[in-house]
Amino acid sequence: MDELHDEVRAMALTRGRTHAMRAVRRGVPALSLTQAAEYVTALLGGGAPAHLHALAAAALTSTAAPAATVRTIRRARPRRARRPER
Repeated sequence: MDELHDEVRAMALTRGRTHAMRAVRRGVPALSLTQAAEYVTALLGGGAPAHLHALAAAALTSTAAPAATVRTIRRARPRRARRPER
């Protein structure tokens, strides 16, 4: 998120709000044009609004770790009961 914010601020200051809005939409395509404009304006004034920050964070965060989505093909056999040690 910080990298996106830095890029958007720098773009807005050097090339203008329109280019900054394009950078936001390129990074977070889920945002509409209106939301991107609001995001850029808010970043230039300080920080991003909470509702737009949440949308951007959700879009930029990867969904799940591959290991967490593994499907079991075959069940394991039950273990034999161990005798208690003396």
